[in-house]
Amino acid sequence: MPRLADPSASRAVLIGVASYADGQQWSALPAVRTNITDLEEALIDPDLWGLPLAYCSKLVDPSDPGAVLEAIACAAEQATDTLVVYYAGHGSTTASGLMLTLATTTRKNMLWRSVQFSAVRQVVHERRALNAVIILDCCFSGLAHAMSDLGTFLDGQIATTSAFMLTSSARDAVSLAPRGERHTAFTGELLKVLRNGASYSSELLTLGDVSRLVASGLALRGIPEPKFSQTGAGDQLAIARNVRHVTSLANGDLRILESPETTALVRPLEAHDITTPKITWAFVAPPAMTPTMGPTTAVERRAPSRPAPQSVLGSHLDSGIRRLLLHSATPLVDLEGVVAESLESYLTWQNPDGGWPSTPGVTSNAWSTAQAIYLLNELDEDAYRGQVTRAVDWLLDHQHANCGWGLEPGVSDVTGTELAIFALAPYHDQRTQLLLRGAASWLIDKQNPDDSGWAFVPRNTVSSVYCTAWGMISLRALATAANNPIYQKVHVQRGKKFLLDAQNENWRDPGWGKFLGSPTEGMRTAHALNGLLAAGASRSPTFRRGLRALHKEQLGDGGWGDDEGSNLEGTCWAIIALVHTGRFLFTRTMSRGIAFCLNSRDQTGGGWPEQPGEAVQIWCTHHSILALSSYLNAFRPLYQAPLHLLLWWRVKGQLLTPLRTSRVRASVAIGISIGLILAILYSGSYM
Repeated sequence: MPRLADPSASRAVLIGVASYADGQQWSALPAVRTNITDLEEALIDPDLWGLPLAYCSKLVDPSDPGAVLEAIACAAEQATDTLVVYYAGHGSTTASGLMLTLATTTRKNMLWRSVQFSAVRQVVHERRALNAVIILDCCFSGLAHAMSDLGTFLDGQIATTSAFMLTSSARDAVSLAPRGERHTAFTGELLKVLRNGASYSSELLTLGDVSRLVASGLALRGIPEPKFSQTGAGDQLAIARNVRHVTSLANGDLRILESPETTALVRPLEAHDITTPKITWAFVAPPAMTPTMGPTTAVERRAPSRPAPQSVLGSHLDSGIRRLLLHSATPLVDLEGVVAESLESYLTWQNPDGGWPSTPGVTSNAWSTAQAIYLLNELDEDAYRGQVTRAVDWLLDHQHANCGWGLEPGVSDVTGTELAIFALAPYHDQRTQLLLRGAASWLIDKQNPDDSGWAFVPRNTVSSVYCTAWGMISLRALATAANNPIYQKVHVQRGKKFLLDAQNENWRDPGWGKFLGSPTEGMRTAHALNGLLAAGASRSPTFRRGLRALHKEQLGDGGWGDDEGSNLEGTCWAIIALVHTGRFLFTRTMSRGIAFCLNSRDQTGGGWPEQPGEAVQIWCTHHSILALSSYLNAFRPLYQAPLHLLLWWRVKGQLLTPLRTSRVRASVAIGISIGLILAILYSGSYM
């Protein structure tokens, strides 16, 4: 339940370092001074929070680390409700972790003239206050999240206290300051959110809301999104009222007073750290805006605009050369035509009630409707807003009493619930949050306590790779939309453990089967790789071995499948996995997979059947459109590159790289030989 922190029982410490004695090492940050002044004004504003001025301590250009920690400790001792600690300046890293630099900090005295974040965290941990809020606007501030262990995070869920930490950058990234601007990029967006509020009905701006709105605002300017972490119900705490609070009308509808404007900003930015070259960020395309409710009960969400497909990609000769260089299965202009024609048929299959059936003309079901929602969102939500809104309403209206969804009316199953959560996650707002929270609880309850996987409940209780992968994908999407890291850090990671255990131990074919210990199948390997992508494990050895296995498991006809041979589902998900990883994109592996997908299409019905010669299936058409459009989006930029650059890229990749590789291998072989000879000579001298 959102709650406004009691200003009379709270304290805030605002720390800002704008100038440095070592000006060559760290550049001056004049915007930091106005950061501190304006943030103080926002916190003491009675219309926002109303923190008494005496309870807000400011430290501008401090030079003594002990004085900084003393100020935080004093506030931590006095506050009984909420402690707020804010720092803006240059961040640095040492073996001790994140360092918050001060005015007198240099490279030589950093260890004793900077404030170690671990010390700040310890002081805050020993506070009297129920809640703590830490906001860091400095380079490498995301490192602060990595300094918290999972055990501490979980302990916070059963404690009576909570904490929330918001940082301006990732652990290995810089924070940015627009040249000539009044504030740094992150704090400027934070102040904008606090002062302007948000267009939804909640009276309070919770820390979760603030994080989401700040991230959206920064993304509109092409600036990397901030990071956050929490313990307990930290995201439900508020330190500001929503000045754009919308009251319910007599008829029960909600109206938005004003909508956030999406403007293209191109602005030169400077990194806080002078050692980092100047970076120019440019707006490309606005990301999804905060979910809002319009005058009706329909759920709306702004989606990123996508460039219209190119109608002409060059002459036939030019297209033929490009196909040869890129191993393209078909000219992109033809592939775009196939996707457009199939999508036109797909849209006509929506039933009058707003849902989608499994095959044209039958009753709508949750599986097909959820798949349609995320497909149309992926393509272009603005173009299909009417169809998506009707589908979302249908899906919400058909949630079962136990908060799940299923293929059969009244019977919840794991796959249906996973697909629905993934489809509805972008629409997480006040209308849907309770429904999605209940669905997530139902799904988490079905996670197998023994092996951490998911089974296709209610038909069986044996954990499967498919259900586990989709459980991870759906909870990862909901964790992002709901600003609830528990889903990602606990349940998705538990699912990851199942996938790691289920990988085939045979080093020649380290793929996945249907269940733990089952023979390897290309389709299951593709599902597992997509699940590991959701868990952020794309750089793990397990993922790399699985990717090699997927390449090997491609069958002679170019498709992927199971023990019965290639099938459309396995091929489509293999293509999607390869596209998401960026591997094999311009290889014959991908080209053959695309060709299999195209050859499986029903030329008369505009869609895809499960097997050639059978009736068109809507779910097969969904998979195919999703796979081909993902391939198009990844393939088009290089396909449209200047031909001479494309030719050089291919020559470099085919000739120069193998030469470098051979040279490296020869050097290693020579080194090993010399080492063996020296070892023999050395051992012989003692004989």
